[in-house]
Amino acid sequence: MCDEFCDKRGYAAIALQVQNMLMVNSYCPPVPGEIHQHAIKFEELLIKLDWQGPILLCGDWNQEPHECLVATLATMYGCFTVD
Repeated sequence: MCDEFCDKRGYAAIALQVQNMLMVNSYCPPVPGEIHQHAIKFEELLIKLDWQGPILLCGDWNQEPHECLVATLATMYGCFTVD
């Protein structure tokens, strides 16, 4: 395992190195304020890890892809979204 976070309000993520790839799986409850806080913690995790290889982001962020804060972060890190 590379790193993780979990909050008593229900959002969490775990980052694992799988061969040469970083896989991050996360969940955020469907509460508007929590979605924003989750995105902040998610970005802090990515900054802390400073991963220099391929990244796979998975999870349930309770937002549509076109409005998803984590999807926006993904594009900042060279990733793209799939439906």
